[in-house]
Amino acid sequence: MFEISMFSESINDKFQFREYLRTLFIYIDNYVKPIGYTIFIKDNDIYSYKKERLYDDKIIPEYIIDTPFEDIIYKGLEINTTSEQLKLSKDLYTQKPIPNNIKHILGYPISNLGGFLVYLADEINPDEYYLFFKNISALLFYRINREKKLKVFRKENLFLTNILASDLGPIRTLSNISSIYNSKAQKLLDLESKDYLEVFLRKLQPAFVHTYKESIQKLFSEPGLSLDLEYVYGLKNIKERMVSVQDEEKVKIVSIFTDKTDEVVKYQTAYNRAITDPETKLYNQHFLREKMPELLNSSKISFILIELNLDNRHLYSPDQVESYLKEFAKITDDFFVDGTTYRQDFNLFLITINQNDIRAVTNLLKDYLDFLDKYEVISILYESFKVKIGVLRYPVVTNQKNIDKIFRFLQIAKEKAKSRKENYYYQFTYKDYEEEVYEQQILDQINYCIENNDFKLRFNQIINLGAKTVWQYESELYIENLNIEKDALKLIAKKRNRLIDFEHYHITAVADYLAKLINETQKVVKITVPVSEETILDPFFTSFLFGVFKARKLQPQTIRIKVDFDSPKGLRYSNYINELLEAGISLETNLLEMVLGFPFNALHVNFREADLKWETYYASLKELLIKFNAVVVLRGIDNKERLEVAKRLGINFVEGNLYKQVQPDELIKQIKEMLSDVKEV
Repeated sequence: MFEISMFSESINDKFQFREYLRTLFIYIDNYVKPIGYTIFIKDNDIYSYKKERLYDDKIIPEYIIDTPFEDIIYKGLEINTTSEQLKLSKDLYTQKPIPNNIKHILGYPISNLGGFLVYLADEINPDEYYLFFKNISALLFYRINREKKLKVFRKENLFLTNILASDLGPIRTLSNISSIYNSKAQKLLDLESKDYLEVFLRKLQPAFVHTYKESIQKLFSEPGLSLDLEYVYGLKNIKERMVSVQDEEKVKIVSIFTDKTDEVVKYQTAYNRAITDPETKLYNQHFLREKMPELLNSSKISFILIELNLDNRHLYSPDQVESYLKEFAKITDDFFVDGTTYRQDFNLFLITINQNDIRAVTNLLKDYLDFLDKYEVISILYESFKVKIGVLRYPVVTNQKNIDKIFRFLQIAKEKAKSRKENYYYQFTYKDYEEEVYEQQILDQINYCIENNDFKLRFNQIINLGAKTVWQYESELYIENLNIEKDALKLIAKKRNRLIDFEHYHITAVADYLAKLINETQKVVKITVPVSEETILDPFFTSFLFGVFKARKLQPQTIRIKVDFDSPKGLRYSNYINELLEAGISLETNLLEMVLGFPFNALHVNFREADLKWETYYASLKELLIKFNAVVVLRGIDNKERLEVAKRLGINFVEGNLYKQVQPDELIKQIKEMLSDVKEV
């Protein structure tokens, strides 16, 4: 009874009373399964529960006559009798005789608020459960009283919700995991009601995306802040008023959008007719679009899209940044003597040159980068010009005539260059576009699976060679009927800003599985969940993680976390890591510096085709980490030859395709069989 009382108390106050009842009764089914329950409350509400379904309705008082509730409500009597001995034998909800499969009935007044009826089958002893269900009626009395107070708060929240959902103006509410647009916002922004923020950002012009993300991050960090932003969204000019508000334990951002397109168009009409950018005196975007059909009819031409890095612009005044941009524009235009330079956006410049030979274009780019490297900036001393370049040789790699598609190809090439540290430029191939389309399809699948709880869970075995047993299970998410590597799934989620949501889902899925496993076997199996540096260093991660544990009544020690760090910069976030360690969560990692800096339990190392140097490195790591009470897990043991190398080096913990993956139901079955064998012995 204590567990049920605690569970009842933990049910979210936001739940309507019918959802509270359904959740409570489903939980009680874990202890005893009556045929059903009926609850009547004196404001004429009736609730009927059968087989995880709860029905509710309003009735007239006269319906109580000739039902067991007549004695409970009007006489205050308790009922403990068989259905054959029951005088008042009409069912309140159906107004028909009580079914024959009900053999015994227990009934209790809920003080002066209503009544509670329990229908039992033959196999349940009513005397054994009489006091049990009487205590349940006491829980219901407490919740009904509490519900009266909650209705006041819900009315206030409903009032706010109705305001946000109204047609007062285009409004969006944004949380860390979701967005909700009212009907006017959907129409203005061409979005669905619950489209993710990423869909919104995709329609935002690239020059505004970074500032927009920074603004959101700032507002999420502190409630009560407000910001005004103006940007270009698709073909519209939008003004957005953002306000951060506290909603219980979460911070949400409420936005009101205003369409300023007509005003801006009037202002820009004369400007758009001009062909030059007023700041840099280069040809502008409007003129570039006018010239594109002519350029695309050329026999050979290359488009070079250059993005100037402005990550440090917050350190300087607007005037300094403007001078910096002007200086870059001038020297770039001067360098490409035989080309034409356009200012495509704030820090984006497009150059067209009348050649498309790969060697000629590559040599020109190398000369340009060498020129920038040696150039001493005048406008801001000690700064330099850092660029990333996307290149499209036309019509060598594509003969596409759609202007927007050409610009999209250049953006893809530029983003490829930005993701590669070793190169400052990247030359587009059509395969890059196909990969982009494929990645978007995968991302759509990820979004669908997160929204619809459709990911599947499986476990990789980490083997203890010394003990010849499974040391631990490492969880992995996958999409059924989609053949894609787990690392590729995470890589796409990261590239499209869904990695944190993806890994939150993963942790929640593992926690749900652990709760199920413990309930069915009364045993705890430690499961390792791989988590990225981006997720674990998110300020909201620890509160999310502990919330998952608390909701499922799990101890933090039941989950291990393997943190995949990109670099040793995680050392700067020791407070996040120490918070997890102090809670008793076991941590593992792929980065030696982290194991040496914190009490991590294991270092995961990928197997490289063995030679003397690598073998010496693996063996030395093992000896070193023993001194710090940590172990080396050698990953990628995909065949017996690699396994023999691990054994020869004395490395006891290995993981790889040599060992089959375990499905969740199979693991539960194995544990049950193991427990059964122990009982037989």
